[in-house]
Amino acid sequence: MDKKKEKSNTPFLSTRNVLIFWAIVVILGFILGGMYVGIAMIVAAVLSMIIWKHTLNTSWEGTIEKIKTETRYGSDDSGYKQITYAYIKLNNGKTKKVRPYPDWKEGDHIIKNKGEMGPKKV
Repeated sequence: MDKKKEKSNTPFLSTRNVLIFWAIVVILGFILGGMYVGIAMIVAAVLSMIIWKHTLNTSWEGTIEKIKTETRYGSDDSGYKQITYAYIKLNNGKTKKVRPYPDWKEGDHIIKNKGEMGPKKV
């Protein structure tokens, strides 16, 4: 009898896994870079957790109005870059500008559910 391994329902980016990752980064920062690097890693960890939690707690839904490539100037030595954005008309009437997935087209319905990291086409 061949037993298949059941897929775990625990997301890879669970709070526990993110905390473990940042704990390792902070410890390595203190060991390899000293006190200031360790403190910088703590600040980076806190900011990353705030952004991560905010992303998980937001939800929205809308339709792609247009997909447009814009020229942006990078602050590093790379100069100008071409960046593509999807302009999504949300159900509440506002417009959201996001980086599109390759299979997105104008008119597609996009939804970002609470608890998920990114939006998806439905």
